[in-house]
Amino acid sequence: WVHDGLAAWYGNGRKRYGSLREHVGNKAEMAVEAAMAQGAPEYMLDKASELTALAEAMAEGYERHYGRDPAVYVLATEIPLQVEVTDYDDNPLVVNKLKPDLVFSDVHGVWLMEHKTASQIVTGHLPLDDQARPYGSMAEQALRKIGLIGAHQEFKGIMYSFLRKAFPDERERDAQGRALNRS
Repeated sequence: WVHDGLAAWYGNGRKRYGSLREHVGNKAEMAVEAAMAQGAPEYMLDKASELTALAEAMAEGYERHYGRDPAVYVLATEIPLQVEVTDYDDNPLVVNKLKPDLVFSDVHGVWLMEHKTASQIVTGHLPLDDQARPYGSMAEQALRKIGLIGAHQEFKGIMYSFLRKAFPDERERDAQGRALNRS
């Protein structure tokens, strides 16, 4: 729901459509309605309601933190890409399919953005990430092939955007923003 909501929220260029929380909530509602139509048991529907509230809170926190992302100029969202790996005679050996969450440019160049949702933000595995290797080595070629980036635009790499699976911390705060840990 969060990925689908982000894809609906980010428009081309610097456009952002509506509220990210509403997009995520709408995607969740559609999924719950589909589950109800298929006869999902009540306990699953209750869990879906809890997860909907969590997803909406995550979306609200993302939008509050990043705002409307004015530095991010969106080139495409959820765009399917593919790269053929050929032998010496140009016979196809493998077709690698990629689908980055977001392709954007900023003052430094062109980037892929991958949105990750997790209970904890852990980054130690990212240099060995199975998704990052083909994206990093093949995305530039695929983006140039379809004309999304030009010959003089520099492909910089992958940026990860983490959305933590947690409700906001409601503790009272002092003037510096530190939690007071008091009732």
